[in-house]
Amino acid sequence: MNLRFSRIWILLCMAMPTMSSACTVCMGDPEAPMTRGMIAGVGLLLGVTFAVLGCFGAFVVYLSRRSSLYHKSQGMLETA
Repeated sequence: MNLRFSRIWILLCMAMPTMSSACTVCMGDPEAPMTRGMIAGVGLLLGVTFAVLGCFGAFVVYLSRRSSLYHKSQGMLETA
């Protein structure tokens, strides 16, 4: 049922190209304020995402080093 609906939807979009065309921001003036705002928004979202992932990675490294120091001080770490 769902696959049939998808195929019908795709055929309708191909039959009416104006319905599936890009928005005015994508097809408009690249120097327009709306386009600049969109690019700034995407950059901000990417920056926040990378900052959060970087902090998470730094926290994992911190926990790994702290665990290693704790095991060394307790004499639990085996050297191979």
